[in-house]
Amino acid sequence: MVIARVNELMTCYRFHADLLINQGRNTEALDALKLYLIHCPDDKESYALLESIQPREEGSDKTAQESEGPAALSSEEFSGSITQPPETEMPDIYTATLAEVYFSQGKLQEAIATYEKVIEKKHDDAGSVQRLGELRDMMEKARLADEKERDQLIRKKKMVSILETWLKGIHEQSDTGLSAG
Repeated sequence: MVIARVNELMTCYRFHADLLINQGRNTEALDALKLYLIHCPDDKESYALLESIQPREEGSDKTAQESEGPAALSSEEFSGSITQPPETEMPDIYTATLAEVYFSQGKLQEAIATYEKVIEKKHDDAGSVQRLGELRDMMEKARLADEKERDQLIRKKKMVSILETWLKGIHEQSDTGLSAG
C-alpha cells in the first residue's frame, strides 16, 4: 500500500520541477526531474526537459560547434539526444526500495536486476540476498507455469485434432451406412 502511494505521488516531482524552472531555479529543477525519471523512466518529454535545462560545460564540443555556425543533426543524433540521455545523467540509486517499487509495478525482471546491483554494492545485505532469492523463485515458478500452460495447450490441440479426425470418420461411416441401406 505504501509503495502504491509513493508511485501515485511521483508526479509531484515533475510538477515541482516545472515550478522551479518557471522561477529560474534550474539546478534544483534538475534534482526534482532526476528523482521523477527514476520512477517514470518512459517519460521522454521529461528527458527532453532535463536535457534542455542542464548546464553546458565551457569549451565543450557543442560550444565549439555553435561558434562555427549551426550544424545539422541527423535524425538519429537528434532523437537519441532527446530520448536517451547518457547514463551519467541519472544518479546511481539502486536500492531495495527501488526494487520493491519495480516489483509492485509488476516489473519482476527490473526488480531482480536492481537487487543484483544492490548486492554488488553491499555483499553483506542479507535481506536483499534473501529477497533476490524469493524473486528469482517467483520468476522460475512463472516460467514453469507458462511452460506447463503451453504444454497443456499443445495436448489440447492434439486431442482436438484426433477428435475431429474421429468425427470425420463417424460422419463418413454414417453417410456410407445411409446410402447403402
